[in-house]
Amino acid sequence: MIVNPRKIILGTASFNSRYGLDGVSVNKKKSNNILDYAKSKNIKYIDISTDYNFYKNLIKNLSIKNISLSLKITKKDFKDLSSKKKTEVFVKNVLKIFNKKKIHYLFFHHTKDLMSKKGTEVYKILKHFKKKKKIGKIGCSVYSDKE
Repeated sequence: MIVNPRKIILGTASFNSRYGLDGVSVNKKKSNNILDYAKSKNIKYIDISTDYNFYKNLIKNLSIKNISLSLKITKKDFKDLSSKKKTEVFVKNVLKIFNKKKIHYLFFHHTKDLMSKKGTEVYKILKHFKKKKKIGKIGCSVYSDKE
């Protein structure tokens, strides 16, 4: 089977942070090696979540030039996304942190967040920024077949 590298989004949860069943943490040097390898294989996207402790420092620690941004938001972000004005500040800050012009993919971290009343309101606000081309696609991460 041949996989189109443009369809792959590289997860970064274990970069400088313990994550997953085995609690593995990938140090800065290995993280950069992984990013360099991904770039050499034409993988263009990295997955960041506001839930990851280090996401605001990622740009300082990793070589993400020429990598596009896929961002997961969590329910705790809803306070920052509760109006067009607050969402504009949130989006501008994320773009500034990562030195990007656009969030290519913005995912709700959990389907239950998207499906909540507040999630529906946030989704409508995010669609406004999609029209302004600050956000590409909007969706949610799915973790089971029941979702």
